[in-house]
Amino acid sequence: AGFFFAPILRFVRASHPLVPDSVANANIARSLRVLSVERGHDPRRFTLLPFGGAGPLHAAELAEELSIPSILIPKFPGLLSAYGMAYADWRRDYVKTLLWKEDQAGFHSLRKQAVELENLARRDAAADRIAPRSLRLDSVLDLRYQGQSYEIEVPLRRSFRQDFSRAHFRRYGYKHRGRPIEIVNLRLRAQARTNTLPENSSSFELGSYPIPCGFSRLYWRGRYYPTPIFLRESLPAAFSIEGPAIVAEFSATTFVPPGWRLRVERGGELLMTRAEKGGRRG
Repeated sequence: AGFFFAPILRFVRASHPLVPDSVANANIARSLRVLSVERGHDPRRFTLLPFGGAGPLHAAELAEELSIPSILIPKFPGLLSAYGMAYADWRRDYVKTLLWKEDQAGFHSLRKQAVELENLARRDAAADRIAPRSLRLDSVLDLRYQGQSYEIEVPLRRSFRQDFSRAHFRRYGYKHRGRPIEIVNLRLRAQARTNTLPENSSSFELGSYPIPCGFSRLYWRGRYYPTPIFLRESLPAAFSIEGPAIVAEFSATTFVPPGWRLRVERGGELLMTRAEKGGRRG
């Protein structure tokens, strides 16, 4: 559940092809705290998912800064947005502004409003030739305490008032006892699976060891390190290596600093975790 960090990394640029810029890292880390800590999420419970051409270059330092234990780098990170668009499922979003006070907002009244949106979603799905059995409908509410200028989203269910109070306390550290709740918007998300991702294939045997395509003399935190450079397409499943190492590919560069271990997952993703002391390469 850590992929929500990824959009921030998309806009990163490195000032050096091998060593991430500390100022850029500090700015991104500050943004990640806004998305996580300030919203009541503990980064230590998540996996960082960087994408974009330079996202994997900065990922390890950002994970260290926020104590994130693992990093998952998808296939084709520099093309991930386009890849997602090509294989995205069908989705439509509907919203109805209510601005109801709490005493107007019984569950049955809200469900009646939701049914109207669901019927509209079903008509749109039928027009797009979406099979009814594949359609998933989720209704949510935008709620706030009366007088606030910002809302919190909670599912539409009988316990929505209690859900809002808990969510408000988790995000902001307090809740207003006895203060009326206002229902701002009713939202409906309609989704259906329409595409199947292509299966991964590899021409490499498990356990084979790739040959580096080159070496670099990397300056890192006051020291020089001889650093192998691997082509990502040459890395077989289950291959692992401790940093420093560089993984190059057409759309991105992944940097594995000293103290980190990279492992190639069966689907071709790269998993980075903190290396155990005394570990060995390969």
